[in-house]
Formats: sequence, C-alpha cells, structure tokens
Amino acid sequence: MTVPSPTPENFVPFTARVMAAIRDLESQRDDRLFNDPYARQFVTPEAIAFRDRKLQDIDRQYLALRTRFFDDFLRSLSPRIRQIVFLGAGMDARAYRLPWPENTALYELDLAEIIDAKADYFQNISPQLQRIAIAADLTQPWISLLCDRGYQKDAPTLWILEGLLMYLSNHEVEQLLQDISDLSQPESAIGFDIVSSASLDYEPYRGHFKSGYDRPLDLLSSYGWQGTLVEPSDLSIRLGRPPLIMPPELPENSRSWFVTGIKQ
Repeated sequence: MTVPSPTPENFVPFTARVMAAIRDLESQRDDRLFNDPYARQFVTPEAIAFRDRKLQDIDRQYLALRTRFFDDFLRSLSPRIRQIVFLGAGMDARAYRLPWPENTALYELDLAEIIDAKADYFQNISPQLQRIAIAADLTQPWISLLCDRGYQKDAPTLWILEGLLMYLSNHEVEQLLQDISDLSQPESAIGFDIVSSASLDYEPYRGHFKSGYDRPLDLLSSYGWQGTLVEPSDLSIRLGRPPLIMPPELPENSRSWFVTGIKQ
C-alpha cells in the first residue's frame, strides 16, 4: 500500500484515525499504558500505513504517553470538576472507557465528520456520563454552540485540548485561550500538549503544524492560569518505559510538552 499523503484540508480528521491506530496498538501490549477497546473501530488501512511507515518510534511512544497523561489528569480532577470540555475531541472514547463520577457532563467539540463517525458507532453504546457532542470548527465562532447545549458559565470547567494547538495558527491559539479563559471560573483546569517553534519543520508534520511555543508556561500565565509542565521523557521513565531518544533527523530544539493549569 502506498503511504497516504493527506492534504492540508483533510489532515486533521485523518490524524484522528491515526491516533486511534496508535491507541489500538498500545492496547494490545501486555504492559499497556491504557486500554481503549473502541479504538480499533475507527482505524483504517491508510491510518495503519501512516502509523507504521511515516511515524517514528518516538512519535508512537509520545502519542501513547499523551493518552495516558490526559487519562490520569482527568481521573485526578473529575471528582472535583463535573463539567468537562474536549476541544478537538477526535476519535477519543474516554466517555465510554473511563469511570466517571455521577452528574458529570462531557462536551465534545470537533469537525462534523468526526462527530458523525463516532455517533454512528456509539449509537447503541451508553457512555459513562452525560455526553454532549457538538459539530464545530474551532477556527470559527464556537462559544454559542457550546452554551446553547447547556454549558454552565458559573461552574468550574476542565478543558482538554489534546493534539489541537499545533494545528492552529498563533492567532487562533491565542484567541482560543482567550475564549476559554473568558468562559472559565476560578479553579477551572486546562490540559494540552504543545510543541516548540523548531518542531514546525519536523516531518511528517511539516506544512500541517502551524504554531509552536518555546515558553508554554508564559503563554498560559498571560491568560490568568497557573501552569505546570511535564516532559514526555520524564513521564515515560516514571511509567517504567525507556526515555524518549530524539533521532538525529529531528530539527534542532524540536520539543514537546504536556501542560496543565489552574485558573486563578
């Protein structure tokens, strides 16, 4: 099979299926970091080919660690925060595979083709919480779509932006963070991953990654959040995996981080 070369227009929804292929692969390991029994339903041959032939070991390791990181982040805060918003939800199945406290509402926003694909598969499977799926392009106005479906501005919110920010321009990232901050009460929480500016030149994402930041905690604090940064390699070691070894072909100073914050 020829390795697919997604266009800029379809790359983001395509990577949602690549991520599902990576979660499925990780779920088959005896020492898996998580178990996603639903991931396989969203895998295509093209996604497997891209995973196996375009991505390096460090990419697959990083993406498995990212899933585990946000699983743990959600588990740690869901007892306190019962309103959760996934922006750029992808083919994520956390509404179905993670345990949730009673009276938890989870809003999932993503492109219509992703929302529709998940609706088709999960139509006869009940989530573990109240799940509200919203078709939205996050580069366009989306706040009213969220509020019209029951979002409570006066309640603390847990925001997850997994695998999203690097696909937005700097202006779009900053507008998104401003919108989130305007909607968030003190003690709300946020989690996202972010890449350095040098990472924009990294294959196979060259031309698809649009923004990178070298001081992510400064970015977050400028919107009123107290942030914490986690190095993926450090997390890998804590979880009993080898450290992430950067291959020589990566651009110099190419880095990524997991970032969390609490609204002040």
